[in-house]
Amino acid sequence: MDIYSFQIKGHQIDMTFKKGYVAYTFEKDGKSYGQKIKIPSRGVMDIVSVASLLVINAFETLEALE
Repeated sequence: MDIYSFQIKGHQIDMTFKKGYVAYTFEKDGKSYGQKIKIPSRGVMDIVSVASLLVINAFETLEALE
């Protein structure tokens, strides 16, 4: 499993790739949040699209929790 971590709004978000899925997770107030999406193909645009959707979803989830 590959993990890429970055900070946004004081939270660490972990992006992972495992068995054809890209996912994100983060913790807030002791609870874990996240989402995963299956990559439809190994094409660059599919991977970029899935990763972008997950990052947008992470931002929206953080905003909704605040």
